[in-house]
Amino acid sequence: MLAILPANKKIEDWSDIPPPTDLAEDYYAHCQCMADDCYHDLLKYARGLMWLDLTAENFVKEYIGSVIPWSNGESTEHWPEVSRCYENIMFGSKSSLEHDFDYRWKYVKEIFDFGRSKHNDIRDLVVLMSVYWAQSQASGYSTSNSWWVRFRWDYLRDLDSMEKLPICSYETIQTLARNIGHDVIAPDAQRTKLANDLGFNSQELLCEFLSSMNNERIGVVDLVLQCGSSVWG
Repeated sequence: MLAILPANKKIEDWSDIPPPTDLAEDYYAHCQCMADDCYHDLLKYARGLMWLDLTAENFVKEYIGSVIPWSNGESTEHWPEVSRCYENIMFGSKSSLEHDFDYRWKYVKEIFDFGRSKHNDIRDLVVLMSVYWAQSQASGYSTSNSWWVRFRWDYLRDLDSMEKLPICSYETIQTLARNIGHDVIAPDAQRTKLANDLGFNSQELLCEFLSSMNNERIGVVDLVLQCGSSVWG
């Protein structure tokens, strides 16, 4: 019989509960081997990821990949537009800040006026970041990265601060948080079902257990399981 773990319990010492089936570890081992072979660069990136080291451009990419999932091809399709928009806002001509900002803001609206909430979220994010950039310019810090340090601390330091970002759901916030280096899972119905099939009450509990058994961050464990499910279902 599969061991059923208490719902919503934060596991501190796995010795105080019945040990889960070895099937979970076996499945994870297969996922890890496959991920190391097929997603080596992605895993290497994830293992070294820390939100404090995140660059502005990588954040924008991760944000778009979380808001509009890469699997449907839409993020890939629109990334060149977003990249140009981002570069125009952040690194365009600084000769007349107010005029340039207004002009670039119109450009943002033209690019992202698709009438869809997800695209509007991306537009709002770029505008939000541009405000921080503009403030740093007005303060005389044109050659520094101070605007991004401030933005990163105000909006990316934890899940609570990330709720202030233009994102439609808490699940998307968690996905983005995992993808920028926070140690959380990206909620997923398929991995939740996998956890239940293996005898765990939640995806998070499965990842906590496998993290403790493999000396790996929870976010990386979740990513390894995602890589496995993308191949085996």
